[in-house]
Amino acid sequence: MKSGTSTLAHYLRQHPEIYMPDDEVHFFYEEGRGHWQKGVTWYEAQFQEASVKQIVGEKTPTYSYLPAIPKRIHDLLPDIKLIWVFRNPVDRTYSNYWHAVCQGTERSGFAEAVRREDERDKWKGYVRRSQYSDQVDRYLDYFDRDQMYFSLFEDLKGDPEALLEEVFHFLEVDPKYSQQSNNRVRENVTKIPRFATARYITRSISDEIPLLGALIYYLDQCVNRRGESGYPEMDEGIRDHLRVYFQKYNDKLEDLTGLDTSKWN
Repeated sequence: MKSGTSTLAHYLRQHPEIYMPDDEVHFFYEEGRGHWQKGVTWYEAQFQEASVKQIVGEKTPTYSYLPAIPKRIHDLLPDIKLIWVFRNPVDRTYSNYWHAVCQGTERSGFAEAVRREDERDKWKGYVRRSQYSDQVDRYLDYFDRDQMYFSLFEDLKGDPEALLEEVFHFLEVDPKYSQQSNNRVRENVTKIPRFATARYITRSISDEIPLLGALIYYLDQCVNRRGESGYPEMDEGIRDHLRVYFQKYNDKLEDLTGLDTSKWN
């Protein structure tokens, strides 16, 4: 989540040999937005528009986070290929926090949210979601290393053409398809609200009174929104603390994946 997966998915959809649904599918879990209870027939229906000549896939970042998911995926699709995109964990944590603010599900300040994370709802695990080696470890219990492609957000952002060629090789489709390189994009860019508390209140009303609340929340999304993307700079003290905290996870990620995470330092 918040590591460039929406941008990568946009690029992959442009390839004529690949089909991906436009939206995240959220099939392999039942909590929150999950659809596990709808069964395999529902999941198969999400790919019904694919042609017989296309490979199919989907993008749902939550799959990397919840512990029960790797086994469920393996039980249904043991030969699947998995693509990972990792972002500097300090930046990803901060971006995830502001995404929650924009969604109206977070009203605490960033420092407090980090400090109290172990006491809070698992969906507010901004730091936990950035402990990448824990997540890869869970998948390696069920999938072979050569079923996975590991990449960095910074490489996707800096040289998407080179990264895409590698991904296409991994997926065994034409690696030279390059329409994407002529149209660089940034998908799912965060635009923070002007007043975070107002966004939180309207989201709460939406959850409690769905019909009226949905209208109020929609109006807030239209009005209470800065025109430019981005968010305030992180406090340097907190950044330094997180940089030290994540180092052991980054080191283990390098051991598991072969990636060079030195650019995160």
